[in-house]
Amino acid sequence: MENATTDAEDGKLWPSAVEKHFIDVLLEEEAKGNMPQGQFKTGAWTAVMKEFNKRTNKNYNKTQLTQKYQRMKGRHRTFSQLIGRTGMGWDSIANTVTGSDDAWTAAIAANHRVKEFKKKGLQHYELLGRLFNSNTATGFLQISSAQPAPNSDEERELDAAFLSSGVHVTLDLDSVDDVDELPTAGEGQSQRRPEKRPAETSNSSGKRKKGNSLETMTEAIRGFTEMRNRRVKKSTETGESVAHVISLATHRCDLLMADADSDQDSVMTDPDSDEYDSDVELEIATAYVQFCIEYVQKYYLKSPMCTSILSGNSYVHEVLEGNPQVCYDIFRMDKIIFRHLCNELKRLHLLEEDTGIVSVEEAVGVLLFIVEHNADFRLTANRFQHSLETIQRRFRRALRAVHALGCLIIRPNADATELPHSLRGNEKYYPWFEKCVGAIDGTHISASAPSGRTTAFRDRRSDITQNVMCACNFDMRFTYVHSGWEGSANDSRVMQDALGHAEYEFPWPPRGSYYLVDSGYAIGNAFLPPHKSARYHVQEFRGADRQPTTPQELFNYRHSSLRMVIERCFGVLKARFPILTAMHSFSISRQWLLVTACCALHNFIRMYNRADDMFHVWEGSFVRNNDASIAGAPRVGSGGTEEAFNARAQQAMSEYRDAITAAMWADYTCNT
Repeated sequence: MENATTDAEDGKLWPSAVEKHFIDVLLEEEAKGNMPQGQFKTGAWTAVMKEFNKRTNKNYNKTQLTQKYQRMKGRHRTFSQLIGRTGMGWDSIANTVTGSDDAWTAAIAANHRVKEFKKKGLQHYELLGRLFNSNTATGFLQISSAQPAPNSDEERELDAAFLSSGVHVTLDLDSVDDVDELPTAGEGQSQRRPEKRPAETSNSSGKRKKGNSLETMTEAIRGFTEMRNRRVKKSTETGESVAHVISLATHRCDLLMADADSDQDSVMTDPDSDEYDSDVELEIATAYVQFCIEYVQKYYLKSPMCTSILSGNSYVHEVLEGNPQVCYDIFRMDKIIFRHLCNELKRLHLLEEDTGIVSVEEAVGVLLFIVEHNADFRLTANRFQHSLETIQRRFRRALRAVHALGCLIIRPNADATELPHSLRGNEKYYPWFEKCVGAIDGTHISASAPSGRTTAFRDRRSDITQNVMCACNFDMRFTYVHSGWEGSANDSRVMQDALGHAEYEFPWPPRGSYYLVDSGYAIGNAFLPPHKSARYHVQEFRGADRQPTTPQELFNYRHSSLRMVIERCFGVLKARFPILTAMHSFSISRQWLLVTACCALHNFIRMYNRADDMFHVWEGSFVRNNDASIAGAPRVGSGGTEEAFNARAQQAMSEYRDAITAAMWADYTCNT
C-alpha cells in the first residue's frame, strides 16, 4: 500500500520536467559546496526549496522535497542493481531495460521492486548518479561467517575496488543529452569490481626547476651516498668511528660546493680556503650536513625500542602462569579457555607453529590484546616487544585463523527444529513459539570509513558504522553473521541481500520452523515479526497498570521477551570486545573480518566456559545446553528469497501468527 501511494504521488506531483528541475537545483547546490558527500549543510534544504519553487512556480514544502530525495535515491539504487546484473542491459536512448525472461525472473526474485522498470527505465539516471554514487550504501565488501577470509593481496584489491566503485553503473554518455548541461559533482563508477588501477606515472616537467647550486647539492648527496656505503663498510672493518664518517661527509660536501662551477673534482683541495658563491649555497650546504648528521643518528646511533627484559612470549606465559583474574582481565577469557583455543587452532591447522620468534600463544595474545582492549599497533608492539611489522603480520594471521574457526562454529545445531527443552516449561513461550529456532536482528558496529565515503557509513544517529545482521539460538551462540554493509543501509536490505545470494550460505531453518524478527523485517515463511501498531518492547509493559490489554499486545510482549536473546548476545559481544564500539583505522575489508572473528571468540567461550562472568551478567534465565561441537553442523540450505517472501508465504505466516495470538489470548484471559 505504501508503494502504491508513493507511485501515485510521483505521477501526480512529480512529472518528468519537475523532477528534472529538482535534480538541477540539487546538483547546483552540491557544486556550491552546500551538499558535501550528500550531507546537507544548515540551510541547504531551505535554499533548495526556495530555488525550486521559484523555477517551477510550485509551493512544495521541505518535507515533500526530502521525501522525494530519498525516493530518488532508492530508485537509483534499485535500477543500478538491475542493469548491473548478468544478462541485463539498458538502451539509454529508448530508456528500456533489455533482458531474457529468465534474467527478469531472477532479478525480480532478488528484488521485487525492479518490476517498475520492466516497461520503462529510470529517467535522468546519469544525473542521479552524480547525486548518489558516493553516498549510497553498496555492500560491496560484505562477507558472511560461512565464507573464507581474503588474503592480503585480495584485501588490497577489494579495498582499491571499493574506493573506485559506487552504486552507479557507468554507461555511454554520448547518448545522454542532458548530462553536459550541469556542473560535474563527481563521476559515477561501475558497481562491478574493476581491475586494479594502474599506478600514476610521474612527470618531472611540472616540477619547479632549481638553480645550479641545488643541482650541485644533488650531486653532493649522490656522492655522499656512495662514500657512506664505502666508509661504513670500512669503518666496520677498521674500527673507524661514526663521528669520523660524519666528518668525511662534511668534507666531501665542502669540496663539491667549492667546485660547483668547475669541471674538475679537486679532492685534495683544502676546503677551508674556498669561499661559497652565495649565502643561499651556504644555507643549502648547512642543511645538507645537518641531514647527514640526522641520518647517521637515526640509522647508526639509534637506541633500541624493545628494551624490556620481559619478551612478548615471556609476558604471555607469565600471564598464563599467574593469577587467574589477571588472565581474565587481560585476555577476557580463563587460562584454560585460552590454552584450549590455541590448541584448537593448531589442531585444525588454522594457525601453524613456525621457525619465527612469535609462538601461536603469543600471536593469539596479540589478537586478544588488540580486540579486547582496543589497543593500537604501537602500544601492542611495546607490550609484546616486537616491531610494528611483526605485530601487524601476526595480527593478520591470527585474525584470519579465528575467522576460519568461526566458519566451523558459527552455525546452527543439527537438531535445532524447535524450542529447547528448558524453555518448554515456560508457559510464556510454550507451546506458542514451539517451532522457533532462534532470533535475527541487526546491530551497528563502529567503522573507520574512507574520507570520501563517510556519508554511506552514517547511521540514523550520524555515527560512522557498519550494519551487521546476526542470527543466534537460545543458547546465546551466534549461528550466522553477515557483515560489510555500510551503516546507512537498513536491516531489511541487509537481510534481503544475505538471503538472495547462495554464496553467503544463510542457514535456513527446517521447513515449518522459523526465526523471530522485529518489525523492521518482512514477514515470511521462515520469519515471524510482531504485530504492527501495537506496543512491543518489554519496557513498555513494566508496571502493574501497563499490562497487555489486547491479544496483539500480549503476543508482542512475549515475542519481544523471547527475541531478547539476540540483544543479550550483542550486549556480551560489545562488552567483551570494545574495538567494536571504537574501530581503529584498519583497511575496510579487515574491519569486516574483525566482526566475524569476535563472534567466533564469543561462541568459543560460550561453548567451553558456561560459567563465564559476562554471560552470567547478560544471560538472564535462558537455556543452558551442552550440545556444542567444534565441528559444527551442516548448514541448512532449504528455502529461498522468492519462496520465503511471496504472497502465499506471507499470507500463510500471517494466518499462523493470528492463530497463535488468538490461542494465547484465550489462555491468558482464562488464567487471570
